[in-house]
Amino acid sequence: MSELQRSDVIVYENGVAQVPQETITYIKQLEETAKAVKAKQDEMKQELMKQMEKYGVTQIKNDCFTISYTPEHTAERFDSKELQNQSPALYEAYCKESTIKASVRITLKK
Repeated sequence: MSELQRSDVIVYENGVAQVPQETITYIKQLEETAKAVKAKQDEMKQELMKQMEKYGVTQIKNDCFTISYTPEHTAERFDSKELQNQSPALYEAYCKESTIKASVRITLKK
């Protein structure tokens, strides 16, 4: 299935949306491929981190990419939930509305 040539990835009839089996199979294949690639990326990152720690390297640059190592550390984070609990008016005064663009999430059932 070509991503750009498929215009019927959803069939809508009588007020009901359905996903054809061909689309379901294609989505499953894409998700499984993405999961496998992610696992390989994570494995590579772990090995890079181990060796960068071993040699005391914090950054490697070349023509294709930059690899940066950030050691474990502590950081301060702002606790907005606690502010909301302690001072709802102050929390509300600093809240701002933002627009979230439309998206589609696919969650595979196991």
